[in-house]
Amino acid sequence: MRGGHNASRFPAFPSLQAPSARRAVFPVKLAAFPTLFGEFRQPDGPYLLIPRVSSERRQYVPVGFFDASVIASEQTLIVPGAGPYEFAVLSSAMHNAWLRFVAGRLKSDFRYSNQIVYNNFPWPESVDDEHRDAIKKAATEVLDQQEAELRLSPGVSLATLYDPNLMPPALVRAHHALDRAVDAAYVPDSGKRKWASDAERVTFLFRRYRELTSLFPDEQTKLKPEGKKRLRLRH
Repeated sequence: MRGGHNASRFPAFPSLQAPSARRAVFPVKLAAFPTLFGEFRQPDGPYLLIPRVSSERRQYVPVGFFDASVIASEQTLIVPGAGPYEFAVLSSAMHNAWLRFVAGRLKSDFRYSNQIVYNNFPWPESVDDEHRDAIKKAATEVLDQQEAELRLSPGVSLATLYDPNLMPPALVRAHHALDRAVDAAYVPDSGKRKWASDAERVTFLFRRYRELTSLFPDEQTKLKPEGKKRLRLRH
């Protein structure tokens, strides 16, 4: 780039462009251990895995549990310490509607983001024990159906199970039951028990988002968002 009139701005940049200590020193030290990870971010126990990219054709993004022996790649996001409740909400029609509206795209496929999709999603608030137990029960049924299908066909993956043309009917029914359980948890937040479309779901979720994030007292909800597990990015 030419232009002397910009030269006065450049002295501020070298400190930003200088190689970091990690890039300058670590490669030399790590070269002695080529079989080890440069940074170890693998959880010590089971974790919930979400693919970063998923086909736009799917009704549900395939989400599943894996143990610590399975290394999560950089094309996935993980939720360490998650349980059936977190699995249920992230697998629900409500969350998938949010994903389809706010997620980025890789060509036409959905690109899941921890900051845009996960962190901004309005989870159900103050879920009582009855709703929570119903959600966990529905989640367990979906997980059981996943396991049964994977055991029946060892070469099949979650990606295949959630192909809209191949999704087993029993798994579809289990997901519909899970959707009803999660929907019911939103009723105290002025939600509905039945939703006609994704557009209705997203309209409701954005209204909840505004209530939860507004700086104006009359628009703020009196309830605090329920705690959620931290979503980690793989590098």
